[in-house]
Amino acid sequence: MYTIKKVEKKEGSEVEIYLEIAVEAIEKKWSKALQAINDSISMDGFRKGHIPEKTLIEKVGEITVLEEAAELAIHEVYPDVLKEKEIKAIGNPKVVITKIAKGSPLEVTITTAVLPEIKLADYKKIASKAKTEKITPVTEDEYNKVIEELKSHKFHSEHGHDHDNHDHGEVVIDDAFVKGLGDFKDMDDFKAKVMDNLKKEKEYKAKEKARIDTLEAIRKDSKVEVPNILIESELDRMSNEFNHHLSRMGATLEQYLKDTKKTEEDMRVEWKDKATERVQNELILLDIAKIEKIDAKKEDIEREADAMEAQYPGTPKERIEAFVEEVLIKEEVFKFLEEQAK
Repeated sequence: MYTIKKVEKKEGSEVEIYLEIAVEAIEKKWSKALQAINDSISMDGFRKGHIPEKTLIEKVGEITVLEEAAELAIHEVYPDVLKEKEIKAIGNPKVVITKIAKGSPLEVTITTAVLPEIKLADYKKIASKAKTEKITPVTEDEYNKVIEELKSHKFHSEHGHDHDNHDHGEVVIDDAFVKGLGDFKDMDDFKAKVMDNLKKEKEYKAKEKARIDTLEAIRKDSKVEVPNILIESELDRMSNEFNHHLSRMGATLEQYLKDTKKTEEDMRVEWKDKATERVQNELILLDIAKIEKIDAKKEDIEREADAMEAQYPGTPKERIEAFVEEVLIKEEVFKFLEEQAK
């Protein structure tokens, strides 16, 4: 179904794969590609997902369906290509279709990063000295802050947002109200559970800070060559995170760039050092996993992947499983490092 024309090692721990995918492989994905496009668009006179093939192709163009089918075929053969050539790829590959036409083989260039040479610091020694900051008890003031936020939310849901935040002083939070929020018997039960949740949140934040501090200490004493493709991928992720943050605030990237007199490229330059550090941390965790033979359980991968697949229908299963496996492995590495301090 595919032919590997050439594999080239590039600078910066990257590999380029020149691939030809057979016509039959594309044709096998034609129906699935049609359905994916059908499910994603609306058209007057037809139920979503039920537009006839001829009508759909007239609307979006045959090349759109062909490109979707090509993408599905690439995702299917990519893991097999890596396995055949024993390429230990990391991160998301960069895929460039160099030749595409109906009835002809697909020609593709795939650039992927591979685990680079890493000179790790003495991570066990560093982890053994890690300290989790002391967690302070939850106070009445912290609980009262939750109550004030609930009062504000209740007030604005009843009166709209055209009132000052201090107008909600007479709002009552009582047994009847908290019962409507969830599984609470009364105010005493609500308070006990809120105090417990606040305690767990403090514990989680302290644990995360200790993990970050340990990883930072390891990174500073290690030497990690970072493939450029991974830095660019991390910059894309940071950009998406920033866009999401702006949208939650009711702002747009366009307006932000206008106000700050910056371009998207300016932002990527500013973020590059942070992106590099993030990638180095990821690579360090994966390298420790390799050295210590830390792996994720197959049943855990399948369970988490099934749950994620339900959230993101249409995403190739192998991509979801690879992502989940990496997340679970990194969690196990953190647990391993925490064990060193006990």
